[in-house]
Amino acid sequence: MYCNIVFTLRPNSRDPSTSEESIEALKIVSKESSAEMQEFIEAEIEILSAIRHENIVELRHSQQIDGAWYMRMEILEVWA
Repeated sequence: MYCNIVFTLRPNSRDPSTSEESIEALKIVSKESSAEMQEFIEAEIEILSAIRHENIVELRHSQQIDGAWYMRMEILEVWA
């Protein structure tokens, strides 16, 4: 598997004045993923870093370690 997603509980970064916690996703893309996937992830990071919108997931931090990408992302509530 080339991409894993784990969930973490962190302080709410959308509204730092509150003591509420929020669940975040940690998207991990392994260094064994294809060159095409690596290019896709780099483009995703570039785009999400440039935009802020309430209906688009917020990329809170990204880092490449030993060739693998780690992306800490907001989880949006979905209304049916």
